[in-house]
Amino acid sequence: MKFNAPLADSKRMKSNSLFLFSFLLATGLAISSEVARADGLVRSEFVFQIDNSVFNGKDYELAANLQGQDTAALADVVITDPAPVEIRGITAEYAYKLTSGTKTIFMGAEHLLTAEDLSAKLQIREASIDTIIERIEEGVKVRMRVQGRCNNLTLTLPKGKASLVATLRTSIDAQGLPEVKVPRFSVAWPADAWSIADFNCTGVDGFKEELQKGLQKYLGDSSNFQAELRRALDQRLAQIQADTRTKFLEAQALNISLPGVKATLRPRKIQNIRGDRFQIVGTVDFLFASASVNQIVDVVGGVVPATAPAFALLLPEKLLNALNDMSYKTGQLKLRQRGQEIPAFKDLLSGDVSKVIVWPELQYYPADADFLFDFAPQSKPVIGELKDLGDGTLSSSLNASLDALVWAPLETKNGHQRMITFQTPVQGPMRLYIDRTASGGPELKGVFSELTMNLTGFWDEVYARTRMRSVDVSLATFQSEISDSLKTKGLGVTLGTFTVLARKNLTPVSLGKSGGWLILNWD
Repeated sequence: MKFNAPLADSKRMKSNSLFLFSFLLATGLAISSEVARADGLVRSEFVFQIDNSVFNGKDYELAANLQGQDTAALADVVITDPAPVEIRGITAEYAYKLTSGTKTIFMGAEHLLTAEDLSAKLQIREASIDTIIERIEEGVKVRMRVQGRCNNLTLTLPKGKASLVATLRTSIDAQGLPEVKVPRFSVAWPADAWSIADFNCTGVDGFKEELQKGLQKYLGDSSNFQAELRRALDQRLAQIQADTRTKFLEAQALNISLPGVKATLRPRKIQNIRGDRFQIVGTVDFLFASASVNQIVDVVGGVVPATAPAFALLLPEKLLNALNDMSYKTGQLKLRQRGQEIPAFKDLLSGDVSKVIVWPELQYYPADADFLFDFAPQSKPVIGELKDLGDGTLSSSLNASLDALVWAPLETKNGHQRMITFQTPVQGPMRLYIDRTASGGPELKGVFSELTMNLTGFWDEVYARTRMRSVDVSLATFQSEISDSLKTKGLGVTLGTFTVLARKNLTPVSLGKSGGWLILNWD
């Protein structure tokens, strides 16, 4: 049974917020229930342009990253002057604090490093001698065996004695990954910079004194420690490089309000470093929950625009239709919603007068009745070509035919029965923009400037035959409410903030388009 009998001149529904189709159009096109499998995948290229100002924080300060303490076990050595002495069980402790004329790390730059605070301590487990010495005494060659042993020696290089000069180069390697190198390294200290704590020895008399002289000479030559100190710095820089790559190229989930869709940004490399900006490129995956679709769609972009704002996420324009197609194929444009979760319908059930005026059949149901709504497009919605309006907004159009099937609770309160299906085409131009005032966070909004609709309704035959008591429904009121909503509140998808390099949170602010790329600007 088809009906199209509106209540003449009825505007009393205006006192209720929005009703069922306004809810569908405002949220139903954007969300769906999570289901068991996730087989539909749209994979798209992306380019994220970033301003070097993201490095203006302690996470990227050279001073914060180039200081600390390290401990290392050194190889055994032999001091040959004045006699061969074996030094075994050497442990080195380094404390360092390096400074640079450049405060932060920038890719494609060199930084001069100097030591503001460099100190060291050597712990020697054992120093020993066991050798044959030949001497000439009164014209006679004398061979003597010399033995001695010293244990637990401590040698200290105090703060302020050593000087270090090095060049740190941060760049991008052939694979587009951050790379840290030290092309120049030099460390030096005075010959008498080291101090030796008292220690005990056994063996030949005078061995302790000779050992002290040999150690002072060996320690006084900084070239003996260049390789070890360089190794310690290289290890620290290798960790900085690994941390930097993680921060640049770590996969990140995007915070969008599509429960049936998971979006993940997967950075791959860095490119186009110029001036005060650089670009991170990679792929973004949109994974659609589906029980039947098993398909991967790849979306590629063209040449990246030469100019873009300081912080901008660029996506191929073709991605929009690819997402629309996959949403329809996987059923993500369908939504089941409980009536008690739709504020306008809940208000209508609670209002005795409004029920009689707008939808008399509802007066036979209590205010807490458990109605269900199944929203779905009759066919794939058609999204028109995007145009850049030049003011941070885009324009497009939507052409869709939508259904809303209403399920009434059974009188036994155990199950539901099909009740009525509302249908309407929705056609018209709309403006797309970022709404930063939305309560749930920044939203991508679509608001219609003009709208063509033709709301109709069809009672379910079984319900009409067995339970229906009133055929009247004010379709004109519903349609007016829907139209007003789409021209004021529109459709919205929450975007949330975006974390850059594991530190800086950005908020979407405006939209643009250039050379086949959609541009989402952040600040």
